[in-house]
Amino acid sequence: MLGSRLLVHARAAGTGPLDAEELHRLVLDADWMTLDGMLVLTEGVPTERAAAYVAAVRTAGYRLELLRWADARDDGLLKRALVRLAAPTPAPA
Repeated sequence: MLGSRLLVHARAAGTGPLDAEELHRLVLDADWMTLDGMLVLTEGVPTERAAAYVAAVRTAGYRLELLRWADARDDGLLKRALVRLAAPTPAPA
């Protein structure tokens, strides 16, 4: 999208809440040298620890989005997440 290399991970429905440990495995398995960002889609509610983990990963400089997506009513949220990830990374000050 817009020349960006994004990894989209969609969790299977019915797999339960997304936890920080699963997110950690996904982040570690990603080849960040070839990626501009990662989007994790889940139908279940992410745990508070998962949301905190996403914040920590972002603070470390990685572009990670976590989105709860259930059906077409969430398409707008999905599009906005993809645009945020595909946007150019600001140059360091």
